[in-house]
Amino acid sequence: MKVCERTECSFHKWYPLFKRVTIKSVIEEIPPEVLSYLKEDGIVLPVEANSNPRIPDDIESDYTVDWMDGNDDDEEDESPSFPEFSAKLKEAIGILGGEVFIKTNWSAPTDSSWITSCKTLKCKRLEDIYLLLNSSDRLMENFLSSLKASKDEQEQSHCIILKKWMDIHPGTEFRCFVKDNVLLAITQRDCSDFYQHISEEKFEIIQDITDFFNNNIKNKFSLPNFTFDVVRQKKNKVVLLDFGVFNKKFSKSYLFTWDELLEISSAMKEGDKAEFRYIGSETGIQPSANAFESMCGLPLDVKYMTNDFSLINLIQDEITQQNQEDDV
Repeated sequence: MKVCERTECSFHKWYPLFKRVTIKSVIEEIPPEVLSYLKEDGIVLPVEANSNPRIPDDIESDYTVDWMDGNDDDEEDESPSFPEFSAKLKEAIGILGGEVFIKTNWSAPTDSSWITSCKTLKCKRLEDIYLLLNSSDRLMENFLSSLKASKDEQEQSHCIILKKWMDIHPGTEFRCFVKDNVLLAITQRDCSDFYQHISEEKFEIIQDITDFFNNNIKNKFSLPNFTFDVVRQKKNKVVLLDFGVFNKKFSKSYLFTWDELLEISSAMKEGDKAEFRYIGSETGIQPSANAFESMCGLPLDVKYMTNDFSLINLIQDEITQQNQEDDV
């Protein structure tokens, strides 16, 4: 993988070119002082995001037990304050309709949805945003990776992206793989469930995503090899969600293996359609990844790490059956 590939897949790099076919978003650069705050241990909300009213000192002293007796020298941590940055976030929430989804350059805090009041990634207040930013190991990994990143990546600013909230049915999300500007493969992203409509509309799904790629992405994205995620809301209505690196270190291949993707690329001829994989029956369906996360507060990647072997084996027969049906 070339140094610049991951940089080119950063949201703020591609959004200006593809904003017409993706979700309306606002991009804010994270100031150095906020980035330092996010790298610290613990969750201490900034003053602007603290919704709890302050209790007057004279009342608080009457009803508070001094659990730190004998440690009078210890001072209570003061809440930080980032008025300018917080004001920009609050303004963005308003611009985007009052409900937003957040992510950073490459990742969303999918591992910390359990910490919000609604147990989702929907943010309505500053408090929601700061809670997700502070509690996500995925985002922390992005922030800390800059310390050992290439010069190209180090010079790139960390950003927070606020997207207008859109309710997305998990059965409408697909990951697509492109090599040498050729659409090789499409896979269902939610590998934990069977969706009847995918089986019924598989040919229409392939056609809609292929048309979307040819009309809006092919030879327009800055890299020849990449992945991209879409949501197919309905027939002839596809929306771009994100771009990713064509590399197993950074991108999940879901119902494919990376070796299979390379084999498909080698065998593909001009005019061939992308190979499409999906869960075709309820046999061997895995527990919901979202339920796993909300109950345990663990990253989705951890869940898939523990189930990759069983998942691949359970669906292999189904994939073979699908290919046989398509050949009929």
